[in-house]
Amino acid sequence: MITLGYRILFERATLHLTYVSFVTCLGVSDLLMGVYLVIIASVDVVNRDVFIVHEMSWKQSTLCQIAGTLATLSSETSTFFILLITFERFLTIKFPFGEHKISNMGKYVLISFAWCLGFFLSIVPIMYPDMSLYAASETCLAFPLRKSSGSAWIYSVTVFLFLNSILFVVIAIGQFLIFITISQHSSKFKTENQALARRADNITVAFKLSVVVLSNFICWFPVCVMGIRTVVSDYEVTRETYAWIIALVLPINSALNPVLYTLPRISKSWTDFKRRKSSQFSRSQNP
Repeated sequence: MITLGYRILFERATLHLTYVSFVTCLGVSDLLMGVYLVIIASVDVVNRDVFIVHEMSWKQSTLCQIAGTLATLSSETSTFFILLITFERFLTIKFPFGEHKISNMGKYVLISFAWCLGFFLSIVPIMYPDMSLYAASETCLAFPLRKSSGSAWIYSVTVFLFLNSILFVVIAIGQFLIFITISQHSSKFKTENQALARRADNITVAFKLSVVVLSNFICWFPVCVMGIRTVVSDYEVTRETYAWIIALVLPINSALNPVLYTLPRISKSWTDFKRRKSSQFSRSQNP
């Protein structure tokens, strides 16, 4: 919420930039996960002592379906936008003069496609009630962390393991290519000064966004590993581990993104503000 408010109120002029649009959408994805966590936490507080009595009715409830949909929509669109951010930064670093870049039309098409695909993947379990995917756990998550069978489990494995694993590999390759490109450009700076400042700004942004990508990767990679172990072996995630994922991994991932890509901007804006005020004060003292 802070991220979106800051960008709308104080950085409205930069919202047209492609990477800013992607980062803003990533912030919306994290906000959806925050809503999911509030729902789960509220239900836990209300039914903590009598949850076992209401467990089945909770799993089958509309609120649980909504919570599961929000969690799936958030997790999938977050991955999509991290991929788009990585791709956009690679193009910007590789072609600093804009020879190849994402056009405004392309930006809107990609954003629309990411949201539509994420929404579709999140409502499939609701469209087919027999799947009962969100009702499979107390937390309404569709992650395949418990071995099962049937269409619901196959769908969960396909989306959350295979699709996300492929996307994470592509993101990792993209980040590697970004750092290779940065290294190549850094070696040219010794003999070429053309567009140095512009490249430096792009590299700074790339490093900051790489930290965002890395934080998401660190949070979700263990979940993917546990899911793969569940598929290929008799490994089963305990309720305690499942609870830790809800209590630790999801909140950290959703909270880190705004901190990583917004607080540095706020800090820089505050520093620039103080510098301007100091400069104005100095001029007033020395007319």
